[in-house]
Amino acid sequence: MGQFLPCVLAGGLLTVALARTAAFVPLLPGAWAVVFGLGVVAVRPHLPRAVGLVGVGYVLVGGALLAWLPAESPGWSVGGVFGGGHLVTALILRHTTGGESDA
Repeated sequence: MGQFLPCVLAGGLLTVALARTAAFVPLLPGAWAVVFGLGVVAVRPHLPRAVGLVGVGYVLVGGALLAWLPAESPGWSVGGVFGGGHLVTALILRHTTGGESDA
């Protein structure tokens, strides 16, 4: 958690700073994806190797959102990015653990 906490704090600070001006609110999904991706890369030593690629994917998609997303942010920009990323992460974890459960 200590390696991931800085990205959570940075995301919170960016949210507060960018949300103060309505014109910057559409940038939040991209900024969140970049910061979260950096956090995933930071904790990669404690997770399966392929999860690092998911982190890089978050950074790239977040960068694309920041660069090319229109002013009117589509609804998928948060749900699609994070839903897709979490789904891929879950599939990687299931594959690498053989579907075993602690329960």
